Amino acid sequence: TTEFVTDLFYIFYPTAGRKSMREVVDEAAKRITTDLKNQPRVQAVMAEKIGDVYRQLAQYNEAMPLARLALQRYEQVEGAESVPVARNLIRVADLLRESQKYAEAESLARRSAEIRRARLGAKHLDVADSLNLLGIATQFQGKLKESEAAFREALDIRRAGPAHPQQLALSLGN
Repeated sequence: TTEFVTDLFYIFYPTAGRKSMREVVDEAAKRITTDLKNQPRVQAVMAEKIGDVYRQLAQYNEAMPLARLALQRYEQVEGAESVPVARNLIRVADLLRESQKYAEAESLARRSAEIRRARLGAKHLDVADSLNLLGIATQFQGKLKESEAAFREALDIRRAGPAHPQQLALSLGN
């Protein structure tokens, strides 16, 4: 992982020409699929992180293949019912929500919530994150009773957990 990240910084080296940060991110995305194909755990981590960079840049089409790759690799190395899989199910579900694919987003958010409940406990804050996205996905499909139930459960978890005012405000708003 260190070698991979270090190599990315060499792209900025003056003799390599002047490249924008976006060009470096694009190069990293290409190299994740080629250079790391025989290192599934490292590939999963790097795909997750570079996918997050694309997401922050609102480049959802570029983020999706990396999010799916990370999910696939985590399933391979951690198991289908692992916490990293649940975390990446939410990443993919959120990108699906951005693409207005609410039924797919609902399915992945529901699976994430189930895994997180089983692995972390029903009152863990990560369960609330999964429920929040489940609520959004069902709301956009007009499943208002399901949506409200998911939002209320997320709110209850956040109220009972450690203070995170922004997350609590999000749940209250929903």
